[in-house]
Amino acid sequence: MSNPLFSLIVPVYNVQAYLAKCTESILNQTFRDFEVILINDGSTDNSGIICDEYAQKDSRIVVIHKENEGVGEARNVGLRIVKGDYIIFVDSDDCIDENTCEIMRQIINDHPSIDIIAANYKEIHKNKTKINPYTFVDKSSNKTLLTGIDFIKAQIKHTRRYHGVIWTCIYSRRFLMDNQLFFEKTILEDVEWIPRVYLLARSVFITNYYFYNYIRRDNSLSNPIQIEKYHKNIVKALQLTYQSFSLVNKTSDDELKNMYYEWSVRRLLHYMLKIPIYRKKYRYLAHQELIENKPILSNKTRLRVKIYLINPYLYYFLFTVIDPVYAFYINCFKKVRIMRNN
Repeated sequence: MSNPLFSLIVPVYNVQAYLAKCTESILNQTFRDFEVILINDGSTDNSGIICDEYAQKDSRIVVIHKENEGVGEARNVGLRIVKGDYIIFVDSDDCIDENTCEIMRQIINDHPSIDIIAANYKEIHKNKTKINPYTFVDKSSNKTLLTGIDFIKAQIKHTRRYHGVIWTCIYSRRFLMDNQLFFEKTILEDVEWIPRVYLLARSVFITNYYFYNYIRRDNSLSNPIQIEKYHKNIVKALQLTYQSFSLVNKTSDDELKNMYYEWSVRRLLHYMLKIPIYRKKYRYLAHQELIENKPILSNKTRLRVKIYLINPYLYYFLFTVIDPVYAFYINCFKKVRIMRNN
């Protein structure tokens, strides 16, 4: 029996309420040539039992039970045993559209040696759905082909943001294995993994097709332990963001270095707003990353950095109190002007 075209890797940890919907969205694909690898990462609820029940029903499902080591290592376990030519990562509390594999197969047929297919996703929160298309995609054909480095630059230049999640893309197994692109055993593994992947990608096909449904749920920070964990995750994100810039800084592309540093600094400052200003033990990180000599920043970002370095309390007040109020009144003014014009 020949290898399947797709391998879908699904890390599973304590998601018994959502796992069935996720798995069904995969099994209901209109294109059937795929395998599903469910990695039960030491779940303490009934998730492991649900995985085994699905494996008994469908021979395309492979279940791995392992000790809890985090989502990155769970994905690594899947990567080491996949048979498919292309890999799709799915989080076990999300789902994908039923024609995902069919549409991706059509793209692969047209571009058989592609390293990455970059698509969009729908963010679903309660009854609202939000989509963020790639604004740099050729609108006449709804598709674009770039190198990985040009893809990073296009995202930052045109959208002022940079996708830091892995499940918006489809990856060639050959590309990942040839470059040994496994995940670090850490939290927020996407932040570190994504830059490594795109810096090495020779070809990235971009489409505005939305196949992934990211279900955003309200996370309750109701006790000190949860709050402390949240803050530690942000600190780790700070460290990994700087680490990813260090990786980019090794390239010979000066434009990429400047653009990526600009994005990194904005991201660092954004994270610092999420940490209460009285947590002095975290503030040294931003000082350490920002005061060193780096590529040129825009005037707006440079001003933010100067305010932060002069007085973190002033920065916190301006951008958590004043800035949202200012933005609110500006939006109201715009709406009134539109109504008058109509």
